[in-house]
Amino acid sequence: MESKKVNVDTAVRGTAVRHPAAARRHERVREWIKAIRARNEKLRQCYRQNSKKTFCRQVGYAMGRQLKKRLSYFLLVLKEMKKRNADYKLEDLHSLLENHPGAKRIFVQTFVMEYNYIMQQRPQHLAKAMAKAGFLVFYMDNSPDWKPGFTQVGENIFIVSGVDWNWPLSLENAVILTYLNTSFPLEWLETAGRDKSRIYIFEYVDKFDPKIHGRQYDEFTNNLRRALKNPDIYFTATASALYEDIIRKGGDRERVCLLTNAVDIFHFDRQAIRKSNNILRKKPDDVIIGYFGAIASWLNFELIRRLAETYPEYKFVFAGVCYNGGSKLLPELDNIIYLGPLDYLLLPNIASEFDVGIIPFEPGEIARCTSPLKLFEYFAMGIPVVVTEDMLECRRYPEVLAGENIDSFISQIPVALKKASEPEFRHRLRELAVRNSWSLRAQSLTDFILKHSNRSEACCE
Repeated sequence: MESKKVNVDTAVRGTAVRHPAAARRHERVREWIKAIRARNEKLRQCYRQNSKKTFCRQVGYAMGRQLKKRLSYFLLVLKEMKKRNADYKLEDLHSLLENHPGAKRIFVQTFVMEYNYIMQQRPQHLAKAMAKAGFLVFYMDNSPDWKPGFTQVGENIFIVSGVDWNWPLSLENAVILTYLNTSFPLEWLETAGRDKSRIYIFEYVDKFDPKIHGRQYDEFTNNLRRALKNPDIYFTATASALYEDIIRKGGDRERVCLLTNAVDIFHFDRQAIRKSNNILRKKPDDVIIGYFGAIASWLNFELIRRLAETYPEYKFVFAGVCYNGGSKLLPELDNIIYLGPLDYLLLPNIASEFDVGIIPFEPGEIARCTSPLKLFEYFAMGIPVVVTEDMLECRRYPEVLAGENIDSFISQIPVALKKASEPEFRHRLRELAVRNSWSLRAQSLTDFILKHSNRSEACCE
């Protein structure tokens, strides 16, 4: 059966065509898509002719290395950006601000992770959404990808590199967003509130746990305690459990915004995604149970082993960055395939083959306090989701199937597969994604900012 041809403009929808630099490289993108198709055909041939181990190695190299390095949209665009100087130097900041008079306000995302990190996470998504909402966004990234200064990467969004951490303190009418579990100038905990034109918001995205934060656990816990003492510091919490944790530790509900994770619905629009030409399917009736995200110690590897043993005829596909040797904990079974890290641009291609998406976290505080991006990304693609019992943020949605224990989780897989064949159910999942888009999260954060901006202005009068 011939693979469906893909329209190039559709293929780069939501990524290349939105960015002027990428639009100018349309011919290179065409070559890129041809290369993907050719590689996909080689992978299918490899799977027909070789063992599962060889196939996994081939897919891992293709998706995790060759495509990431040679064909990634992000690296393609950013490689060109590295060659040119920054658009503005620090001393030109005033001129930059004058060139954006229509911005609602300045929004600074302090350094959390590299802007072009292979896994596009909350910081990048929220920064882009705030830029679309009309804010002038500065994303701090001190990686060597950027020349010192301010480099524009999209409408209303600049990468800030090679400048002092405290440069945002020179800004007026700015929102400064930072994470409690990353390094930041501790003096901000004391200086917040001295200038009422600036709003400091601390993101609380993970329950501090020695398993995640290791030797920095005490430092991050102390940061939270000190931040709570300053009435001029505000918080966003990514999960209800984290929201309540702030309140229990003395936080004022007025200072906290519940802002769960969300999805770029255009990027994961299954109707517009380039088909991956059945890289994972040897036969049309193959069943693919998939997971993408961090491969880390908080996954329930015993559950994964039992799943694969119970359904030896299904393929269990895992994709994502390995944390602290997590991939070595994946059971070595013929029907478990680890693809390695996938570039965010390519992720929907592979995920479009999933019949069911799983989130198999082990029981505990990490699961109870997590709002997984992948949940909403599964929703956007109409993929039924099965989670473990403690995934409270996921279980808020009746459409999500949950297993109270390993046996219960295993029994939900056939239920999910049945729902995957129901167009009405898949449509409901896509509706959930629309109601959980990053643009709506940006609007909620904007409302929170405006509410407290008005309060600060009233205090100054």
